[in-house]
Amino acid sequence: MPTAASGAYAAHKIDSLKECVRLTEDLLSNISDEVKVLELLDTRGEILQALDAFEKDHKQSNTNICTPAESAKVDQLVALLLNLDKQADAQIKQNIQEAVASLKANVNEHKFIGYKGEGQSPQGNFLDTKR
Repeated sequence: MPTAASGAYAAHKIDSLKECVRLTEDLLSNISDEVKVLELLDTRGEILQALDAFEKDHKQSNTNICTPAESAKVDQLVALLLNLDKQADAQIKQNIQEAVASLKANVNEHKFIGYKGEGQSPQGNFLDTKR
């Protein structure tokens, strides 16, 4: 039978999962900004670790009972989070493939032209020289 403590447990769990979903949606919308992606992943990881610790604490005290509606909401949020993670993973892999293809094309173009960067001269100017 659910109690006030178990209601607080479910509310905290649902709120934490909603925050993770929001962060993952932000991640998807900023997928090309590597710094922002890393920040969002770190924040989301911290929330998930806190949620894991919260669940471990409540398993020992038997206040982790949810109503069927709360349990369904948690399951729905977890499924949404997994779906968003798959989308983010696919998008990140696509960005990596595009970056690698761009680098390969750039290297091949430089090989074709026969130029190589020589670094910096004593005056600090970048020099391109023909081989």
